[in-house]
Amino acid sequence: MSNQLRKIRRNGAKKLVKDFRKTMANEIKQKFNMFDRIPEGCMICNTPFDRNSKEMAFSWKVFVKQDEIRLYCPECFEKGEKMVEKLKEMKDGV
Repeated sequence: MSNQLRKIRRNGAKKLVKDFRKTMANEIKQKFNMFDRIPEGCMICNTPFDRNSKEMAFSWKVFVKQDEIRLYCPECFEKGEKMVEKLKEMKDGV
């Protein structure tokens, strides 16, 4: 009896692992499909984005909200952060 229970538990664990791997593979496929939809340049200043540049890949900011992808160069992103900080300071000061 204990051998059968062990076998059932083992098969259940195998099924869980298999389902988890399938789910992760689907999520990864979805992320890779979105890579083709990245804009050609910055959403604010239209500076071109070189997809083959490792430096740009690590310094530019990409935001994904549902099916919309936004790409920002480091300069525009920094300006945006400063604006947000100023707005917070103004709000706290009032």
